[in-house]
Amino acid sequence: MKKMFLLIVLSIMFLACTSSNSTDKSTEYKSNDQKYGTDDWRDLKDKNKLEEKSSLMSAKPKVVNKEKEFIDSYLKDLEKNLLLSYKEFNETPHKGWRVYFESKDYISAQKLIDAYISKHKETLNKLQIESLTKHSDEIKALSNKE
Repeated sequence: MKKMFLLIVLSIMFLACTSSNSTDKSTEYKSNDQKYGTDDWRDLKDKNKLEEKSSLMSAKPKVVNKEKEFIDSYLKDLEKNLLLSYKEFNETPHKGWRVYFESKDYISAQKLIDAYISKHKETLNKLQIESLTKHSDEIKALSNKE
């Protein structure tokens, strides 16, 4: 008997809660209907999705612009490094490949050395090419360790 009474009370409470929530929703839909001029809640849902998508799409160019800026600065830096003399590129602290090596970007340092060798192959002597190749190989080995 107590169980039955408890079940009835819980059912009434549940119905009271759901009916109060549905009136809240209907007033929400009415205010949104005025906002969007629609009577169908599915249209409202679709419009909300469209608004979310449009806000996400407007955020994409910022990311793309940052990536583009990074690539542009990297290419300018690459051009600048490839124009350095051998002594500046290989032997000057904080210049050439050493900038990347010091920041522990070993792969970029190794790729930069290889690019420098291929660009200046005609002007570098055998000893300079061997020295740069040795640095490149050492950096490659170091990057494989980490």
